[in-house]
Amino acid sequence: MTILQKKLRENTSKALHMTGDLINVLRLMEESGIRAVVLKGIPLGYMLYSNLALRPSRDLDILVWPEDVHKAIVVIENQGYERIEPSSVVTPERLNNWMKTNHHLGFRHNDREIYLELHWRVGHYGIEIPLNEIESCLTQLTIAGQAMYIPGAEELLLFLMLHGASHAWFRLKWLCDIAVLLGRGGFSWERLYALAEHLGVEALLNQAVIFAHDLLQAPVPDNVVQRIMKDRKARNLVRMALPFIFSVNYEPANLTISMPLYFHSKKYEFSVQIGWKKKFAYLYKKLLPKDRDFELITLPESLYFLYYLFRPFNWLSRKVLELAGR
Repeated sequence: MTILQKKLRENTSKALHMTGDLINVLRLMEESGIRAVVLKGIPLGYMLYSNLALRPSRDLDILVWPEDVHKAIVVIENQGYERIEPSSVVTPERLNNWMKTNHHLGFRHNDREIYLELHWRVGHYGIEIPLNEIESCLTQLTIAGQAMYIPGAEELLLFLMLHGASHAWFRLKWLCDIAVLLGRGGFSWERLYALAEHLGVEALLNQAVIFAHDLLQAPVPDNVVQRIMKDRKARNLVRMALPFIFSVNYEPANLTISMPLYFHSKKYEFSVQIGWKKKFAYLYKKLLPKDRDFELITLPESLYFLYYLFRPFNWLSRKVLELAGR
């Protein structure tokens, strides 16, 4: 058996287990009266390649409405999933505060090594698509006899573009998804651009189109090519993202990456924020206590404000320890 054949078999087995879990969770959410939308992952692989094994997914991504989050948590945890982001040590009050400035909770099924992200916002770092835009254009897809909702064509494409842009496209498969979707068609360029303009993210859309067109030869209409050539912001974001695309070992959470690349990643994240309101919101979020701060130091609620003071020192100590361990 060749390496590729072995990998295909592993991917197939993993995809089948993940599909089974996804269908089970969606069915239980439906029985509990929870509206759920699958954002990417399993349905995306099915749509693009008609073979779940050809696009491996790291986790299951399920979107629910904010008022249903706590009911959805119960459903997920009853199926053997443990919350890992933020960890289970976080108190209910701190969890509610954490949810105000974040967009998903992370879970892991320890027996099956399956990860699940429960979203209540469609976006990252303040770059998001409003839920009413998603709700108005849902599409139904059936996999293994289970009907599930996914975003409409333009909303899905824009979401994938915003997701890739927010992470500087450091995983090439994200660009491959965009290239395949552009090649398939089935969406309206006019509506896609209208949605992007309405949300103020046209530069991020253009960045994705430039990458898909220039690196992967995705078909793009001439009028769109002319449009993106005039977008200086998009072309600057393309240049800024290139180091992450071609970096072999880059991972956003990896503190062992070089200091220049680390600070370049923060400069990039700041640059993708459109408008000063979102830029200030991004900076504010960076100052908020994180899961690791709660794990390192346990403080009563009356002293919660001290986490803001400890956070810079906690980050610096982790960075020094990581560098010393190289």
